[in-house]
Amino acid sequence: MKRNKSFFIVLSLSIFIFTRCISFNNDNQPRIEGDIIDEAGNPITHVELFYRDSLISTKTDANGHYQFNTSRTLFLKFKKEGYHTRSAKIENFSENEQYHFRDVVLKKKGTNTIEYEKISLNKKHENVPAEFSGKVENLFSNPLQNVTVTLTDSLKKEKIVSSHFRFKKYRTNFILEKEGYDTVDVSIPYYKSKDHNITLINKDQKKQGIYLVKSNELIPLPQAKLLYTTEKKIGRILWGGNFGYNIRKFFYPKKIKEFKIEKDSLIRFIVFDPVFASYLYKAKENDNYLGTADYKYSASPISKGYVDTEVVYPNKESFYYRGKNKARVIEFTPDSTGNYVFINSQTKKGYYFSY
Repeated sequence: MKRNKSFFIVLSLSIFIFTRCISFNNDNQPRIEGDIIDEAGNPITHVELFYRDSLISTKTDANGHYQFNTSRTLFLKFKKEGYHTRSAKIENFSENEQYHFRDVVLKKKGTNTIEYEKISLNKKHENVPAEFSGKVENLFSNPLQNVTVTLTDSLKKEKIVSSHFRFKKYRTNFILEKEGYDTVDVSIPYYKSKDHNITLINKDQKKQGIYLVKSNELIPLPQAKLLYTTEKKIGRILWGGNFGYNIRKFFYPKKIKEFKIEKDSLIRFIVFDPVFASYLYKAKENDNYLGTADYKYSASPISKGYVDTEVVYPNKESFYYRGKNKARVIEFTPDSTGNYVFINSQTKKGYYFSY
């Protein structure tokens, strides 16, 4: 009886999870779909679909705010070897709408006439402005005016295996440009369309090291050689043989000039250092231990236990960005007083401070 009861609970839980998965998938159904056929009405498979959005721009106001109130057009192109390329577009396009094309007819090359009727949608869509807004600030959280913000989705490509195509735009790409500042190209999820805080970095702020961002100035953190111990290890290769590697424990340095940061709810740094050096650790009170670097699989290892920080340049939600400035702006909220170090496991140095 007890066994049957357990089976019923597991079965009920499985049904619940499956139902939740279906619900989640329905929320993420492709928004654009249709069927591709030839002149005789036969389905055409393995067609390449290209699509892109129209470019629209705006500028930030005196408070650094920007907002788009212009509708967009989505351009589509259907290509297959041996057939004439077919183009279509969706005016007043919105990622939140469903679009269903009636049959998309492709004609074979060599056909006397390639005049096409306009590809029609299942319904007419009213003028839908692009819902996209946010604020642009400099490194010191001051608003930036006259920043050009351009929604500019680059050309995307989909491979349609069957004759029925369905897809959905998942990301929004945009560029931010202002004279004297590094241009950034950002990609974010389309559903996060409002209230973005974007940070731009002045070109003159390209330096080396790590700096505290405070009261409209950059205060350099001091750097020191870290204390460490090294332990040699032997690893085995699956297909035979051994290899040597090191495990290195890092400790807070002694006899250094103290650098104190006064208590604050949020601390911001700008990091002009390799990515592997930008991880922050807190020293243990009993022995000043910071963290362990395991060189088994990497030349620049990072151990667990580093302090959680949040990257805010150029944007918290950005999936990626392209910019000439390789700096990172990070923020963190200290949970207690103590000694902190940005560890560089290759140089065995660290940028330190006390809070």
